[in-house]
Amino acid sequence: MDHQIRWDVHAVDTPVWLESEDYAFEEAKVVAVEPIDGDEDGAARVTVQTKNGTRVTVDTSRKAQAPKMRSRKGQAPRKLLPRSMESNASSVENMDDLSPLNYASILSNVDYRFRLDEIYTRTGPILIALNPFKWLPIYGNDTMMRYKGKPYGEFPPHPYQE
Repeated sequence: MDHQIRWDVHAVDTPVWLESEDYAFEEAKVVAVEPIDGDEDGAARVTVQTKNGTRVTVDTSRKAQAPKMRSRKGQAPRKLLPRSMESNASSVENMDDLSPLNYASILSNVDYRFRLDEIYTRTGPILIALNPFKWLPIYGNDTMMRYKGKPYGEFPPHPYQE
């Protein structure tokens, strides 16, 4: 997957996901865009700033490369992906509702829900389950009865959902 955006000077202050050395992706904001002369695909040198203040410049004219198998330490971030303008202070139950839908947004949504002990998420009719590594009070007859006979999507994702 390449960078997914045509970059121009209007992209300043746009939130993005920056592929990083320490995490899969981290939140960043575009602080400068330098269009590459003669490039018709909208490529540019895009400078972003992460939440911790680190500035990184990504040349989007270069095809994004897959990370090396052994170690990513010392490699420059290779990819920028669009991020929602909304705060990440919420999550979605159905990942089809993510906007923009890309793997950085999916990882962020699943991570956020996991931290809230909301271990079930869905993509359309597919239930996605994470191991919480602890007991959660989300099973039992009362939960089963709450879901029984209810239309799909009326309650949060759960294996009891029909």
